[in-house]
Amino acid sequence: SATLDTAFWSFYFGLAVIASGIALWLAIALRRRLLWGICLFSLNYPLVAALHGYPEWLFGSALLPVQDYMISCLSLVSYATALWLHSEVFDLKKNMPRLHQLLLAAIGLNIVLQISIPLGFYGLAMQIEAGIFFIAAPILLITSWMLWRRKAIDINTLLLGLLPPIYVVSAGLALLSIHGVIPFHNGVYSTWQYALIIHIVTVLIIAVLRVRAENRTLVRKQQLARELQIEREASFHQRQFMGMVAHEFRTPLAILQAALENLRLCPATVTQSSRLDRMQRATTRLVQLTDNCLADARLSSRDLHADKQDAALLPVIYMAATVVDLSLNHYLDVTLEGQTVGPDSPSPVLFIDSGLLC
Repeated sequence: SATLDTAFWSFYFGLAVIASGIALWLAIALRRRLLWGICLFSLNYPLVAALHGYPEWLFGSALLPVQDYMISCLSLVSYATALWLHSEVFDLKKNMPRLHQLLLAAIGLNIVLQISIPLGFYGLAMQIEAGIFFIAAPILLITSWMLWRRKAIDINTLLLGLLPPIYVVSAGLALLSIHGVIPFHNGVYSTWQYALIIHIVTVLIIAVLRVRAENRTLVRKQQLARELQIEREASFHQRQFMGMVAHEFRTPLAILQAALENLRLCPATVTQSSRLDRMQRATTRLVQLTDNCLADARLSSRDLHADKQDAALLPVIYMAATVVDLSLNHYLDVTLEGQTVGPDSPSPVLFIDSGLLC
């Protein structure tokens, strides 16, 4: 029996040291509050060791006062670390800010109650701690279920939220057995210690999975940002190219338009007029394309500013409807005050940037 007991507690504290060491290493490396909360929750293992008398057994009876102080101090701290860990697991600061503030108040009260040790009302302090925790346990259960229903947490985190109440119930049974309310049994007394190791190992696994998911999300965000930057650079160079091509097209197009106007001054047959109209429409289409390229470059530029000037309304309308003139089957009639008007008719004056509108 003694051999089995020694083997069990060796395994228990060995697993506790490994879990606490991993949590501390991850907390330093990743700088996550959840991992620091696990490190603080690991202070319960020295409490278990002190309750079993290991400090006195290892270092002699001279350390007995220190052992007693460890039991008193860490018993109070354990409640605060459990509340803090629950808040970090469920990210209550983000999901339920008011509950997070209440837990911070309870944690602050737990820290203040440390003065009960030298002032001699430690028993009352433990009763206050137990009362706070027994009230908080069902509240934490209900809020955990509410967060799961709101899909703010996953099922793994919800199951993890059930562990602190189990820890509270097991600790309560241990206290009842110590005070003789229920028959003392070593298994009942040790249940809260088993729940403690299961709790921290489970939290550590969930924390590692959560950190891995956060890192994957961060990598995806960085990849999307990099792809977006590449797309912006490609779009910038494309606009530059289109703007350059548009500028280069304008000179020959101006020559073609001037040549067409000169040809129309000469008498032409019906066949020649039809061909000249086709050439005029094609030239107009290219002019519109170059203007659209230049306007797109202006709209996409970071230094976009509207060059507003007085412009007649009718020329702007006809310029914007140039595509109608390019069609053989569509016509545009504009009426102003009941009369059909053309681009050269008198019209209202607007203070606009006609280049961007057309």
